[in-house]
Amino acid sequence: MKQILIVEDVLTQAEALKSIIQSYIQDAQITIASNVADALQLIQVLPYIDLFFLDIALSEQDNKTNDGIVLGLEIRSRMKYTNTPIIYVTSYTNRIQEAINTVHCFGFLYKPYTSSDVTTLLDSIFQLKKIKQTLLLKIESSVFYNLDLSSLLYINAKGKYMVYETLDSSHFSKQYTMKQLEKQLPSNFIRCHKSYIINKDYLKNFDTVNHYIHMYHTSNLIPVTRTFQLTEEN
Repeated sequence: MKQILIVEDVLTQAEALKSIIQSYIQDAQITIASNVADALQLIQVLPYIDLFFLDIALSEQDNKTNDGIVLGLEIRSRMKYTNTPIIYVTSYTNRIQEAINTVHCFGFLYKPYTSSDVTTLLDSIFQLKKIKQTLLLKIESSVFYNLDLSSLLYINAKGKYMVYETLDSSHFSKQYTMKQLEKQLPSNFIRCHKSYIINKDYLKNFDTVNHYIHMYHTSNLIPVTRTFQLTEEN
């Protein structure tokens, strides 16, 4: 799950950018701030931010530091954000060299920009257009299905079958055991229970009191073992 902060003083533009990002990275958590002070407060509260979109020319306020370049330098001064991508959103080109040379930004969105401009940058940062990963499932004696792993929410072991729950359907197969799947699946899949493997990319939140995981795109609650811990490593 990607945490993204947009700092833009024109709410309609901020919401439009948020909509483009959300439609492309469905599990992204996107927060909007309209000025430097609010942005700095959010940076303190949020545990980590994966990407910043900063307007360079924020509306002037009594605080003369309400400036996207100043905010970028403040972000860079924090050790955990020294290499985090910053994208500047601007209508002007007169401060581009300053943004590149002092803030070391990742790139620019020039107003008016298109959704394609945004998604191209997102692809470059998060490498969203990866080689398609699939899992070949034997669903009947002589029928095989090539399952796209990017659409796989979770796997549930039910008796002799594994149930593969995807964004739009369910698939049943006896082909693999849970241990075999743990070895074969990429690192974004983790086993949280003896009968469940989840795709972390669709994890919404983890209820540590009731020992359930809530996933995007499904109302089903995924049980977790009492010893399960969700960390950056898994």
